[in-house]
Amino acid sequence: MSTDSKPRKITLGGGRLGPPLGPYSHAAVAGGLAFVSGQGARDGRTGAFVPGGTREQTGQTMKNVLAVLNSMGLDFSDVVKVNAYLSDIRDFQQFNEAYGAFFAGIVPPARTTLQAVLPREGMLVEIEVIAKTRT
Repeated sequence: MSTDSKPRKITLGGGRLGPPLGPYSHAAVAGGLAFVSGQGARDGRTGAFVPGGTREQTGQTMKNVLAVLNSMGLDFSDVVKVNAYLSDIRDFQQFNEAYGAFFAGIVPPARTTLQAVLPREGMLVEIEVIAKTRT
């Protein structure tokens, strides 16, 4: 197997996003698609989740997803699929309003939204995306 067929992995360090909190990459690119790992509302500078509720955490999470996409020369217009996980599905309306603002003026991608037990205490939202690469 040649090295050209291996996925390209993206890990961002420092800055707004910070390094991954475990043994994973922020994204992997293969077959013309970018697979962005689940992101939360963590501030990369402080390591803490942003204050507020689901609306605020959704906004920060989407900014973190965008930071990963931007590192690959992509943005939300390239996203084809989103999986969103909420710690409490009763917060769906707050999530949906904050999420929708990031797709204003563009056709939103396919999306699945589920309630889930999230991996960190205080984490209310986790979002992962698949985007079409431009090269």
